[in-house]
Amino acid sequence: MKITKMTLKKYRNYDNLEISFNDNLNIIIGDNAQGKTNLLESIYVLGVTRSFLSGNDRNLIKFENKASLIKGEVITNDGKFNLEVLINENGKVVKVNSKEIKKLSDYISLLNVIVFNSDSIRIFKDSPNSRRKYFNIQISQINKKYLKLLSDYNTILRQRNEFLKVININKEKDMMYLSILNEKYALLSLEIYNYRKKFIDQYGFRFGNQRIQQDEPFNMQLYLKLKKVYICPKAYYHYVIYDKGNAGSRYLENKFEKMDFRPLGRCFG
Repeated sequence: MKITKMTLKKYRNYDNLEISFNDNLNIIIGDNAQGKTNLLESIYVLGVTRSFLSGNDRNLIKFENKASLIKGEVITNDGKFNLEVLINENGKVVKVNSKEIKKLSDYISLLNVIVFNSDSIRIFKDSPNSRRKYFNIQISQINKKYLKLLSDYNTILRQRNEFLKVININKEKDMMYLSILNEKYALLSLEIYNYRKKFIDQYGFRFGNQRIQQDEPFNMQLYLKLKKVYICPKAYYHYVIYDKGNAGSRYLENKFEKMDFRPLGRCFG
């Protein structure tokens, strides 16, 4: 997979840029504040439709303009694709070979991108939520089913939390619906965990003589045996660093959240 050329229009500090890339190594050189990082960011946006620098898409539009366009030609094992990401005040529109794509899962994975910069250390320093987001982005690019799983998981979690608020007010609500949501929530959680574990095991995540391994406190079998309980939405993971050749281990972070089982209707975390 490679990207051969790009066009930027009204993107960040670029008014109109057309650039072609070498088939091998590309080195971008320039003075400070000339747009080197912006160019790298545009490649990332073209691949995953979001920035690694800003959570607000409006920041990607050049000042005093209403829209920004990123176009790129990508060659993969499946052929050549022309990708487009249009960002305007109403949101984003993505296209492949001039055809608008409605489902994000049909777009992501056409251009696989990974950014490693000074902020990447946050996967070690920040909260478990930051680590999950990082791995979600990477896995979604190589597995469309995983992206669909995340969407289904978030939908079930939202429905479950809304119902919990309802039964907190009305204690006479039928608990069968909650049991159905709990079972679906647990099964989706397990599938997502398995994908993450497989990804980490497959790619090793080795840094020098150290290896990062995911350790999961979530006990699915215990959950399936329990009745009249539900899992609080705190399915966090913790990560352990193992020094090569050292039987002992040290935690990268001392604190981590375990699954919390509580009686129905008492946890809205």
